[in-house]
Amino acid sequence: MNAWSGLVKKEFRLGLTGIYWSITAMLLVYGLLTFLTWKFDEGTILFAGSFVIVILHTFYMPAYLVVSIYMEKDRMHMWLHSLQSGYSLLLAKFLTGLAYMFLSLLLASLVVIYSGTSLTNIIAEAGLSTKGLFVNGINVVIHVIGLSLYYAVWGVFFWTISLSLKKYLGKLQWLVLIPLIIIGFVSMFKWESSSLFSKLTNWGAIPLDEFIYPIVFGKGIGEITIEGSIANAVYIGTYVYYAFIMLILFFIAGWIIDRKVEV
Repeated sequence: MNAWSGLVKKEFRLGLTGIYWSITAMLLVYGLLTFLTWKFDEGTILFAGSFVIVILHTFYMPAYLVVSIYMEKDRMHMWLHSLQSGYSLLLAKFLTGLAYMFLSLLLASLVVIYSGTSLTNIIAEAGLSTKGLFVNGINVVIHVIGLSLYYAVWGVFFWTISLSLKKYLGKLQWLVLIPLIIIGFVSMFKWESSSLFSKLTNWGAIPLDEFIYPIVFGKGIGEITIEGSIANAVYIGTYVYYAFIMLILFFIAGWIIDRKVEV
């Protein structure tokens, strides 16, 4: 346990440079957005821009892991041959990445909330209450975190496969890896578009109007409603499926590090 705690502390130190740069970049963007908001006297600029920054956190975990793994390049041999299991090595990186992502998302969300306070009239005209804005915001953040983790797990999975292929093929690993990635995603797309997939995952329906507050602009004939989804409901089964996929990919990646890379 102490050894793993030391590993986590090392990962936090390794990620400090990345979080400094990401927050600095965000502050510079916020500075530009604030200037444009002041120059054009348009509060929606800061609000919309900060909301986009929240959405862009979808790619935070993949980017964090790319940087974190790159920073291991000079001591990759030592990292792969650590006394810790492959699962522990990867889990330490994911946990520290999530911690830094929460910090970055908190900053971005606070700016969204702050900029939204100056748009109360517009929000009221859109037919969205304070409660609705809060609930929609929570839903966005949850899905951003989920998608970011999903993309990151896939990235780590293919990275470990590339390490395994490199043992046998050297620099020619890409001739096998790229077709594998294409075949893998095409197969996943076809499977998730099938009727069998729908039957297996379309359970535990939650009507969207129970947790997505529609935004209405205008009245009568010119009314535009933004529901947040073209579906009438989301399904617990779908979330369970993607959580299961993430766990399977994570454990396969850890197994590859233990069995195929370290040996």
